Amino acid sequence: KQWYQRRVPITAGIERAIYSVTLDTLHQIFSRFGPVAKIVTFNKNSEFQGFVQFADVLSAMAALHWLNNQNVYSGCCTLRLTETKMRDLEVKSNTEKSRDYTKEMPQLLRATPRLDTIPIFSPLQGLSAIQYTPIIPPTYPTPAVTTPAASTLPTPVSTVNQIATYDNVIPNNLKLITGLPAPPQIGYTISSVLLVSNLAECIASPDALFVLFGVYGDVRRVKILYKKPDTALIQMNDPISAQQALLSLNGVVCGDKKIYVSYSIYMEVQMPKPTDEAQDLTKDFSDSPLHRFRKANSKLRENVYAPSPCLHLSNIPCEISEDEIRDLFENIGTIVNFRFLTSDRPDKKMALLEFTNTSAAICGLVQLHNKEFKTDTGKQYLRISFSKAGFIQK
Repeated sequence: KQWYQRRVPITAGIERAIYSVTLDTLHQIFSRFGPVAKIVTFNKNSEFQGFVQFADVLSAMAALHWLNNQNVYSGCCTLRLTETKMRDLEVKSNTEKSRDYTKEMPQLLRATPRLDTIPIFSPLQGLSAIQYTPIIPPTYPTPAVTTPAASTLPTPVSTVNQIATYDNVIPNNLKLITGLPAPPQIGYTISSVLLVSNLAECIASPDALFVLFGVYGDVRRVKILYKKPDTALIQMNDPISAQQALLSLNGVVCGDKKIYVSYSIYMEVQMPKPTDEAQDLTKDFSDSPLHRFRKANSKLRENVYAPSPCLHLSNIPCEISEDEIRDLFENIGTIVNFRFLTSDRPDKKMALLEFTNTSAAICGLVQLHNKEFKTDTGKQYLRISFSKAGFIQK
């Protein structure tokens, strides 16, 4: 199977479970993001927990992004979601604690869903007039222990939720959106092509966008629009990479301009004909040796973060000093901190370098990623990505 067709379970924990949360409650919540295949629930350390397995990894990732840290009921029953190392849940029989929905709906779940019919939520769809809906029907919950007075019953989640903290995944402008998105539409066409606009001049080129968006997945093609040089179409290798890039880069400021990223109506970026003008505005990177995720199931995907002022540098030759690295980056922006990290490889070093702002860090990554160093043993190429920490602790 392709990686996006795998069925990866999610671990769901409920904190501050003042009111009852059941298997059916979990199904109502998670099925808004795609077909749920199996659910297994249990109690661990007096805390209600469960495993939720979707029919595809795209739906699972969308649920992880939008449901983690959300409250089932106002002020309580907080969802804590993580991925698991399991590949398939085992459900021996359907009970109130576990259920295999593939036995109930075989036509929907047993076959691997087609790529063009996997439901997915576009966080930019209708952003200016977003209407949020309750994550479960507006009925009062059954108390877990005692029955409180009617005036103390909580209001189910509706148009206002706690602000979700999707650290290192969703950029700052999306973190301010409260509540859950409307349920994704079954049959929504997933595109691997992104429309990117309001680009600063320093990144408005195919090569620069290849490096920047390549942080979140392999880039196949980039096209700068001829009549709109600050706008581009970027074709990622797969839909999940496109979604990761959108969630991480939309709204990020670079060069005093806020980048806008959305899904394109096109499913593919067409290469220009030999007679077309400005052929250099479109590039095909399909066979580029600089892709970060060439290996299947690469662990690099576990270390992908949204832009921040702090860069993670790796593959630094052991003879390169801090002053030499600072000299490379000082023309890009003001460096506020630098620190070498411990490394298991004596011939390669790692470091953190922090700028005063995210814009400078983006420019530094675009300009110096894959920088060549000549050493006594040959050549080494600098690898740059955004740091998980966002800043260097002193």
